[in-house]
Amino acid sequence: MKKTLVQEIKAKAKIMVAKRERRRRKDIALQRIERLFELAEEAAKEARMREGREREEMERRSDRYVLLARKISMRHRVRIPRHLKMWICKRCNAFLIPGRTARVRLRRGEYITITCLRCGAEKRRPYKAPRPPSPRRQQSTERVGKAEKKRKEFNVL
Repeated sequence: MKKTLVQEIKAKAKIMVAKRERRRRKDIALQRIERLFELAEEAAKEARMREGREREEMERRSDRYVLLARKISMRHRVRIPRHLKMWICKRCNAFLIPGRTARVRLRRGEYITITCLRCGAEKRRPYKAPRPPSPRRQQSTERVGKAEKKRKEFNVL
């Protein structure tokens, strides 16, 4: 049975709507993930002010927010942004707070090591020292500067 032109157009429209809906869901999921990390950070800051049982409760709350963010990312197949993912322990899902639940060290000028103080898991993240600008880049900016001077001389935009 052959599809008519109208049926083909309807089928394509359905696909387009489904893609748009999927994209919208992923955007919402990413917004929720970012909000959960904000809440986790707030709970961690609040925990610093408290002592004893209240402190533990607030730390557990921040860990719970991180766990929820991970579940949302897995359910909707959305990556957690790198700058947020860096502060989650892969082994125990703890929210890593430098000085409280994590130790941050610079190693041999090559990478940052973040150690979870709850389970001992280590994360390494490379970093590079800023490079000086290349000579080619400087030459090209000089050329642009000369061209701008000529335009100003002749009042040309």
